[in-house]
Amino acid sequence: MSERHDVTEGGGGRVPQAARYLTFTDPASGQGFWLRAGTGGGGWGDAAGVWFARFHPSDPGRTFGLHRALDVADLPLGAGRAEGSVAGAGHEAAWSLRWEPGDAGVPLLPPGLAGRRHAPALPGATVSDAHVRGRITVDGETLELAAARGQEGRVTGSRVPDGWAWAHCASFEGERASIDLLVARLRRGPLASPDVTVASILWDGRAIRLRKVVRRRDWSLGVWRVDLSGRRYRLSGRVEAPARAIVRARLATPGGAGRFVHVTAIASARLALFERRAGGFEEVALFESRGATQAEWAGRTPAPQVEREVVEATGAGVHPEEV
Repeated sequence: MSERHDVTEGGGGRVPQAARYLTFTDPASGQGFWLRAGTGGGGWGDAAGVWFARFHPSDPGRTFGLHRALDVADLPLGAGRAEGSVAGAGHEAAWSLRWEPGDAGVPLLPPGLAGRRHAPALPGATVSDAHVRGRITVDGETLELAAARGQEGRVTGSRVPDGWAWAHCASFEGERASIDLLVARLRRGPLASPDVTVASILWDGRAIRLRKVVRRRDWSLGVWRVDLSGRRYRLSGRVEAPARAIVRARLATPGGAGRFVHVTAIASARLALFERRAGGFEEVALFESRGATQAEWAGRTPAPQVEREVVEATGAGVHPEEV
């Protein structure tokens, strides 16, 4: 991974990039996948390495996560491609994936904040609706991917939030759309900020961005009640996933406290979009996704109901060229 992957240009100068990520759901098998390549930069204290998780929709025993330490130059995830392998805890995975560069969508963070050195370290799309193709082999099962929908993104910034939730989906029943959701709570000294929630919606040729600030948290592990409105549009509904569909990973921070990130790529969503008309808000679209939404919930403490956590890999597994 070259230097251009390790930094990004912003209003505050060159900002260390903490990670790239790719998460997607295979429509044929219903399985979901999460890849994270950490550079050790930004606000995180992790050494460079790769995280891998597989989420199985019908057999929770086949859901697992692995982490493998790597040199930054060997990170197996870059713009439009991912190749790598991990093995450990009785599991083995290898992947060789490609997707086309595309639209980053409507930015979740305001232009004046995104990319700045002291911006919050949060997910941001570089390819909002990635159509992933290639091959992935997990525990002897090979999947040939033609157009698995997901997202390529990166995490920049140096301020690690107290907690956050994030969700993305571009696989809806009967509607062509791409929706990103993000809520975060920052801390300045002993004081915690209100929750800031933003939504990005690409639908019917429209690019819609909604935002709200509240002190009452409307999300917890596996459940996110969404309700945002602006002068013209309102988005209401929920994103949810059972604990058996979630894997927990601990990401280090320089202070040592770390954050526990609970991820899945087989969540479900039901979101209604309303448009303001003469008589008030009127529903104009219903976005439903069953098991094809990628999501994460993060905070300072681990969720005890999530039984599966990322463990350290003991080897590289099968070489990607052998997949």
